[in-house]
Amino acid sequence: MVFILVGLLELEVVVTMLLTVSGRDGFIAIDYWVLAAAGRLVSGGKVAYDHAALVRSMLRLSPLADAAHPGGGFAYAPWVAIAFAPFGRVSYWAGLIVWTAISAVSLVWSVGRWWAWWHPPISRRWLTLATLVSYPVASGLRLGQLDAILLGLVTLSFAAFLSNRWFWVGAIAVMAAFAKPQDLLWLPIGYLLLTHGKRIELRRFLGGSAGMGLILGVGPVIVNHRAWEGYLQSLMSISRFQPDWASISGLMRWVPQFKRTRVDSTPLLPTRFFSRGSA
Repeated sequence: MVFILVGLLELEVVVTMLLTVSGRDGFIAIDYWVLAAAGRLVSGGKVAYDHAALVRSMLRLSPLADAAHPGGGFAYAPWVAIAFAPFGRVSYWAGLIVWTAISAVSLVWSVGRWWAWWHPPISRRWLTLATLVSYPVASGLRLGQLDAILLGLVTLSFAAFLSNRWFWVGAIAVMAAFAKPQDLLWLPIGYLLLTHGKRIELRRFLGGSAGMGLILGVGPVIVNHRAWEGYLQSLMSISRFQPDWASISGLMRWVPQFKRTRVDSTPLLPTRFFSRGSA
């Protein structure tokens, strides 16, 4: 009975979220739009952190004729933009459908794995359904965020840990940390502590971590030698455009009844950063 009530509450929140969105661009997957536009820039040999170039790239994808591009900019590591290069070369809606399907598969698979490991007092189907209709998950899918894939990487790393495949534990953990270090830097550090100093496990873990770190670190430089420079500068300025990040006021935005405010459209990086013709 409790699960049914919680499920109905979650469904009501999701319905409220969809009905209270204002403007045609409210239904556009804003995060995916930015990711695909960044991939489009990278596929053309440019950096994804030039705000003006990113806006132009977003407008070329044109999900809707009257869609207003968001403020802010691309705030992920350079290799994420490379991974989205194929999405930047197809139409917005075709890419969004594929990306949403990939994200949903990652979510369903992850929920199934954690259910099998923990055996909670709820059926797998009900848990999966409750997860998909919950507001944070439904909102993430609607916005086209990267969180579902990050959850998949966390789940995959834990599956490798349970199988004692330490090389892949390190490689997958570093991949997740490289995607969003502000959230997942704890992942490789946690597994490092779980090796308990055992030589074989530690050696394999460090080998996988170093190998993946080398691939993800050097790859973007081969595409554009200024990729990491742009990323580091974006990290230094991101707080100015998301002042309530991980704060109480930021959490209030998860509630549909509270009005979402648009991010300042000021460029993330100083204009002089692009004076050398990076775009």
